[in-house]
Amino acid sequence: IAEQTGATLITLPIMPGGVPNTETYIKMMDYIIYTMVKAVQNRK
Repeated sequence: IAEQTGATLITLPIMPGGVPNTETYIKMMDYIIYTMVKAVQNRK
């Protein structure tokens, strides 16, 4: 679907520690926000 619509697919953790350097809730939220912003910026 992403390919057909031109959407950017991103994978996000659902709990702290789901990806490296996200051991706390705050670090996980920082990672999620950073990843989403980066995905939007790369579409331009």
